[in-house]
Amino acid sequence: RAGKPSKGCDYVAKKPSKYCDYEGEDGTFAFESCPKACGECGCQDSATWRYKGKSGKDCDWVANDPDSRCKKKSSDGVKAKNACKVTCEKC
Repeated sequence: RAGKPSKGCDYVAKKPSKYCDYEGEDGTFAFESCPKACGECGCQDSATWRYKGKSGKDCDWVANDPDSRCKKKSSDGVKAKNACKVTCEKC
């Protein structure tokens, strides 16, 4: 926040409904600088990722057992945790 550089993303996360619209000294808003704290992660699950290329094994499939399936790889070597970011809580 302008004039208060010690007020970082942890501070914003305490009351996002109030602080996410604040503008910082650098001209960016808290929701831009602290997207996770403000629920503006901007990331999403891939619509094309498939475990070993199998049609029924997409991010919805990963969601049924994320603890073990977020480690799985697609046929081109992309791990589910990198493709199914929302499901695997990576954003």
